Amino acid sequence: MTLAAGTRLGPYEVLSPLGAGGMGEVYRARDARLGRTVALKVLPEEFFEDEERRLRFEREARTLASLNHPGIAAIFSFEEIPGSSSSSSRHLLVMELVEGEDLAQKLLSGPLPLEESLSLAKQIAEALEAAHEKGIVHRDLKPANVKVTLDGLVKLLDFGLAKIFEGERGAGSGSGPGVTHSPTLTARATAAGVILGTAAYMSPEQARGKTVDKRTDVWAFGCVLYEMLTGKRAFEGETVSDTIAALLTKEPDWAALPEQTPEKVREILRKCLRRDARARLHDIADARLDLEELAAGGQSGHSPFEERQAAPGSTVGRNASAVSVRGSRKSFYLSWTLAAAAALTAGVLALRGRAPKPPRPMRLTVPLSAGQELRFDGDAILAFSPDGSTLVAPAREKGQGWLVRRPLGESVAVPIPGSEAGDSPFFSPDGRWIGFVAASRLMKVPVEGGKPLALAEVRGAGGATWLPDGTLVFSPLYSDGLFRVSAEGGAPERLSTPDHAGAELGHWWPQLLPGGKKVLFTGFRTPVDRSRIGVLDLASRKIQWVVDGGFYGRYVSSGHILFARGQRLFAVPFDVSASTAAGPAVAVLDDVYVSQTSGTAFFAVSSRGTLAYQTSAVADPPREIVWLDRTGKATPALTERRRFGGLALSPDGQRAALSIQQESQDIWVYSFTHGTLSRLTTSEGTEFGPQWSHDGREIFYVVDRPPFELHRMPAGLPDSGHPIFPETPEVDTIGIAVSPDGRTIAFNRSESQTGGNIYTRPVDGSELPRPFRATRAEEHLASFSPDGRWIAYQSDETGRFEVYVEAFPGPGERFQISADGGTEPLWARSGEIFFRHNDEFRVVAPRRPGHLEFDAPRPLFSYPVLHSTNDDTRTWDVTADGSRILAIGIPEASRPRRIEIVTDWTTELARLSGKGRK
Repeated sequence: MTLAAGTRLGPYEVLSPLGAGGMGEVYRARDARLGRTVALKVLPEEFFEDEERRLRFEREARTLASLNHPGIAAIFSFEEIPGSSSSSSRHLLVMELVEGEDLAQKLLSGPLPLEESLSLAKQIAEALEAAHEKGIVHRDLKPANVKVTLDGLVKLLDFGLAKIFEGERGAGSGSGPGVTHSPTLTARATAAGVILGTAAYMSPEQARGKTVDKRTDVWAFGCVLYEMLTGKRAFEGETVSDTIAALLTKEPDWAALPEQTPEKVREILRKCLRRDARARLHDIADARLDLEELAAGGQSGHSPFEERQAAPGSTVGRNASAVSVRGSRKSFYLSWTLAAAAALTAGVLALRGRAPKPPRPMRLTVPLSAGQELRFDGDAILAFSPDGSTLVAPAREKGQGWLVRRPLGESVAVPIPGSEAGDSPFFSPDGRWIGFVAASRLMKVPVEGGKPLALAEVRGAGGATWLPDGTLVFSPLYSDGLFRVSAEGGAPERLSTPDHAGAELGHWWPQLLPGGKKVLFTGFRTPVDRSRIGVLDLASRKIQWVVDGGFYGRYVSSGHILFARGQRLFAVPFDVSASTAAGPAVAVLDDVYVSQTSGTAFFAVSSRGTLAYQTSAVADPPREIVWLDRTGKATPALTERRRFGGLALSPDGQRAALSIQQESQDIWVYSFTHGTLSRLTTSEGTEFGPQWSHDGREIFYVVDRPPFELHRMPAGLPDSGHPIFPETPEVDTIGIAVSPDGRTIAFNRSESQTGGNIYTRPVDGSELPRPFRATRAEEHLASFSPDGRWIAYQSDETGRFEVYVEAFPGPGERFQISADGGTEPLWARSGEIFFRHNDEFRVVAPRRPGHLEFDAPRPLFSYPVLHSTNDDTRTWDVTADGSRILAIGIPEASRPRRIEIVTDWTTELARLSGKGRK
C-alpha cells in the first residue's frame, strides 16, 4: 500500500513516492537522526515469514553495504521498524538517494551520441569491476538501474538486490511484473531454477535458471551498451517468452550500430554477447581497459571524445551548433559525466606537459522538490550565487509563492523563509544575502532565510544588482530610471532618466559589470523587441548603447552580452573597458521563455559558465478551461487546449471572452451554445484583460500600444475595436471592471509615486478619471457590487494582499474582508464575494443587502487555477448565481517542475564564436 507523505517509520519521515517493483516500494524520506534525505525501500513482508530467511537477508544486506564505490548507490542500513503487532512490522532498506535521469528515460528519445555512450559505458564497467572484485554480482543491470547524478557521475542502482531475495527452499514460478518493471522479481520466484532479472537483459544461463556469476553482468553490460548506441534492445519480442527465445537463439542486429562505431566497440559487444558463458568476455575489466584505450586514441590516433570543429562559415546560432539546445540530440545532448572525465584528463595531460582540451557542455534536467512548480508571473527570473554553486528560482508550493534555493550538488529545492511572494532575486557579492522584491518593497534576507529587511519602495519592479561598496542599483518603477540605495536602506539616489520623448518607458534589469564601475541595463520600449541594451557609468552617469533591438541584457564570463529578442537568446562579443560591442550578434538559444510585460528572459549563467533556463513550451504550455462546482469538481468547458491568458463570462453565461497567445495575443469569444471559438482581434500587438459590457453587447480590453490603452469592441464584429477615450487616451492602464449600469469603468493605473492605484471614469468620457483608491500601497482588481454601490479590491497595505470593500463613488465606509491573505476578489451577481487564498477559493456573503456587514469567509475548495502573469488579468470568473466557476488551468502533466541546465556553456560559446575567455 502506498504510504502518504508525512508517514513516519521510526526515524524516517516519508516525503514522496519514487517507484515500486517486485522487491517493494521506494520512497524519498528524511532521516531525522542524521538530517539527510534517503531512498527508503519498504520490503514485502512475505520475504520475512521465517526467522532464518530474515537472518540470511541481513547477512546479504551487510555484504552489499560494504560496497564503497562512487559509481554504486550505497546501502546505508537494513532496519526492522516494529508496529503495534508483529504483523505490522516493516522491513526497510535505507539507501542513498540518487537524483537525475536514468538511461531508460534518456533512451526514450532514441540512441545516445557515440561519445556519450562510450563515456557512460566506461563508468558502468568501472562500477561493475569494483563489485566483482568483492564477489558481488548485480544480476539486474539494465538502463532503468543506471542513473547520472547531478555532479556528473554514473550511479548503479539496486546493486545485488536480486541475490539477497533468493530463497533457499523450492518455490513456484510465480508471475512477476512485465519486462518494463524494475526489478522483475516476485516474492516466491527467486529460488534456484527460477528466472531472475529483466528478460531483455538476462544472460542465457540466467534465462535457463542456471547458476550465475559475474559473466551474467558482462552480458547485461553488452545489452546496455548496444541499446545506448542503437536506441533499441539487443533482444526483444512481443512477450516475455518471445524475448527469452530471442536471446537464446538469435543474434543482435549488428547492422543497426551507427556507421561511425569504432571496430574496437563492435568487438567489445560481440565478446560480451556470446551465448556460451565460457566463450564470453570473462572480466568486465577487459571491456573497461578497451574503452580507456579508445579514449586515449589508441585505435586510430585520435579520441572519439575529441570535439568536432565547427564547419567553415558556421555560426553560433545554427541548429547544428552545440550551443543551440534545440539542435539535434546527437550534436548536443551530452552527459554531465564528461565533466568529471574532462577534469581527470586535464590533470593527466598537465602532468605530461600537454595542454588539456577545454571541457565540453553537458546538459541535464534539474527537478524541483515534490509539490513545487516554477512561477512565471510577475517579475520571475533566475539567479546564481556568486560561486555558481546554488540557483535561486521563483516557485510555488500549494499556491504559496516563494523563492527556492537549489544547490546543484543536492537533491531538493528549499523554500527560503521570509521570501514569500518574492521575485526578481539577486545575490550579495559575498553570497550571504539574497535581494528580492515583494509587497512593493526592495528587500533582503539571509540565504538560509529569516526575517526580511525592507530597503526601499518599488512601484513595479525592474530588477536590482548588488555592488561591492555595499549599495544596490535598482529600478523602483517601470516608467523611471535607475537609482542607488544603501544595502542597509535609506534615501535612493537617482542615476539615470529614461528618454520618454524617444519612446523609452524605463530603465530596467541592471547588472554590475566587471570592474565594479559600470552597470548593464535595458532601456525598455514597447513592443519589447524595440528595447535596447545600455551601459551606465556610475561615476559620470553617462550611458553608452550597445544593442539596439533586444532586452534583458546579461554579461557572461566568456566576454559576451546575452540578450533576448523574440523567443531567442543572442550573444554579442563585448569590450568591457570600452563599453562597446566587439562583433556582430548571433543567436545561441532558439527557445527560451520570455515575458513581454516584464521584459525578462528566464535564464541565468553562473560564474562557472553553467546555463540555467526554461523553454517557452514548458513555461507557457497549452492550458485547459474547466467548470468548477462549489465542491471543486472539474469538468472540461472547452475540448481544445490553447495558451489562454485571461477570461470573462458574458452576463448571460452563454459566452466567454478569452485572451489567447499565438503569433500575437488576441481576444477571442467562445460560445457554449454552439461550441465555436471566434477570433475578434488580429493586430500584431498584445490584447488582454477582456471584460463584458453590462448588456453583453461589447467587450472592453487592454491594448499594449504603448504602453497600455483601454479599447472597446462590439462582441460580434471582428477587428472593430477602438480606444474608449480617443481624445484623452488612458495610458499605463490595466485591470478593467465595468459597473452594472454600464456607465462607469474602473481600471488600474501605475503611477511613479504611489504605484498601482484604482481609478474610475464615465464610459462616455464626460469626466476626467478620478482616483477611487490611490495610496502608497498597491491596489488592484476592482470588482463592482451587483447594485453598483460598492467596489471590492485587493491591497497590500498590511504587507500582504488582503481583500477590501469600499463605498462607491466614495468617500464612505470601508471593510476588510480577508484576514490571513486574499487576492482577486470577484463580486458575483448573487451578492457573494469570491476570492483566492493561494490555491484555495473562499466566499463571503453580506449579512444584509445594502450594508457593509459580512459573515466570515468560508473556504470552498482548492484548485490550481492559472496565476496571472500580471496582477490585473483575471483567469477565472463566476456565473451569475454563484454556482460555478469558469477557470483556466494547466494540466498536471504540463506543470513546470524542472529547470534545464547546461554545464560549461560559456566555454562552448567562446569557442564557436572565436572569442576566448576574459
